[in-house]
Amino acid sequence: MNIDREIELLAEKLLHNEITPEEHVKEYNRLIKLECEYNHEGWRPHENI
Repeated sequence: MNIDREIELLAEKLLHNEITPEEHVKEYNRLIKLECEYNHEGWRPHENI
């Protein structure tokens, strides 16, 4: 899985109103968590500001 590409696709979905901002944040956090687990780093949820 290419997480950077997945994040780009997620941003495109948000841009085209295919997902809500809340869905974007939830999926973004999931992808970042996967990336952190892959890299053995800590993880903190992203908040939509």
